[in-house]
Amino acid sequence: MEGIKSKSSLCLDVCTRWNSTYLMLNAAQKFENAFDRYATIDPCFKFDLQSSDGLPDSLDWENVRRLVDFLGHFYDLTLRISGSRYVTSNIFFNEISSINCLLQEWQGSNDIELACMGDRMKVKFDKYWGDPNKMNKIIYITVVVDPRYKLEFMEFALSTVYGKEKGMELAKKIKLTVYGLFDEYKKTYQAEHGCGSNVAGNTSEKNESEGAKKKSRLNLRDQFLKDKIETGEANNKSDLDCYLNEGIKVVDAKEEFDILKWWQLNSYRFPILSIMVRDILAMPISTVASESAFSTRGRVLDPFRSSLTPKIVEALICAKDWLRKSHCCKSIEEQIADLERLEEGMRFD
Repeated sequence: MEGIKSKSSLCLDVCTRWNSTYLMLNAAQKFENAFDRYATIDPCFKFDLQSSDGLPDSLDWENVRRLVDFLGHFYDLTLRISGSRYVTSNIFFNEISSINCLLQEWQGSNDIELACMGDRMKVKFDKYWGDPNKMNKIIYITVVVDPRYKLEFMEFALSTVYGKEKGMELAKKIKLTVYGLFDEYKKTYQAEHGCGSNVAGNTSEKNESEGAKKKSRLNLRDQFLKDKIETGEANNKSDLDCYLNEGIKVVDAKEEFDILKWWQLNSYRFPILSIMVRDILAMPISTVASESAFSTRGRVLDPFRSSLTPKIVEALICAKDWLRKSHCCKSIEEQIADLERLEEGMRFD
């Protein structure tokens, strides 16, 4: 009768799952006019609600819209960082920084209730993310290896969240950490491939080894490289230097960016850095399912689980390891031999 085009279905919430409250209110607000008309044509509807808080008025619907907007940010954030079919580590710092800016905006709101709620949430936010020195540096490194962000975004975000001075100081520490981690991968790569730090070094070492067998001859290419090195025009940059010196990749907001695909296509340009990035991006930012993040109810432990002795816990862990190990296939001969040994032991007993 109201001509509402929405295909949403009305639902009830669960008191211990805040995402169900968001879904319920988000669907209900689309049917505001339908609820108003329902109250005029069905007296039982109005009568049933009078026993509680009565019919929702315009102020109630305004509060619904405010709460939907409030919870929607966290609902979308939780879904994004809880994904298991795509990389999440490179987006986490951006999400956390955005939440921090959102809470600061709410704190300065003219809406008293929203400001008070923002203050309480900011206290909890600072408890976990207030001191950046206590955060795992991998959260920052994954941002640096994202071609859309790199160090420029890191410096901007840290300065915005923690202030100019503290942000730039932290950005310098992160840069040193990135280079330190890259140096470790560089050593491993050189040890595995038996190569120097750059192509020119490989060429010179090869020429020296060949010169031990026969007298080396200075060709035009060697003369060219020698002149470039002497004039300082030839500088041996690492993969990380070349990557950071390039401009950031500009991606349209509506376009989906596949960071794994990008590094796969550019691995030939950054052979060492791509190996480091592969290991970093393989780590999920969270192993908690979104369902657990939405739940406000604590974990329930029955007496059997809460009263485990240290010996029982050790036995359970060992049994789990044995079960995992038992998945390897055994030949028929090995199984027969095990049965024979077991029968002999029982016979002696």
